[in-house]
Amino acid sequence: MIQDFNEIINKASGQIDQAASPGFEKFLRGKDEDSGSLYDSAIMRGDFLSAYSCLRGHMEEGELPFASLVYMDPPFLTGSDHTAPIKLRTENAVFKLERNAYSDKMDFHEYLVMIASALMAGRELLSDNGSLWIHLDSRAVHYAKVLADEIFGGRAHLMN
Repeated sequence: MIQDFNEIINKASGQIDQAASPGFEKFLRGKDEDSGSLYDSAIMRGDFLSAYSCLRGHMEEGELPFASLVYMDPPFLTGSDHTAPIKLRTENAVFKLERNAYSDKMDFHEYLVMIASALMAGRELLSDNGSLWIHLDSRAVHYAKVLADEIFGGRAHLMN
């Protein structure tokens, strides 16, 4: 088990080094009209490692860590695909459709590497007094806690 745990941490470390940032470049190119600098606060929605890579790529040397809050809502290890409802209205009717939202069909090892990668990236972004919140259910929270204890230290958590 310990060998598997070390392998998960090593793979996660490699994933955050290779993270790409498609989809976030345009969002971060907005500048404050007065100062010309990037916004002081931002909400980024999408793949966490892509957002992390984009933020890391835009920070000048010495500016990391900077986030006072990192919130993550990863998949819950359900083993299924998830859809989102869409309502289309016309003058005469309402159509209810579904679209694919995300897939949660990772194998267990792949899931743990994904969680560990997100935790490592989140730790790098956090300021000394920052907090990381991760939304999980009973299927995955205990695995994430063990990984977080390894990455942040065992006394660095608050749990509800």
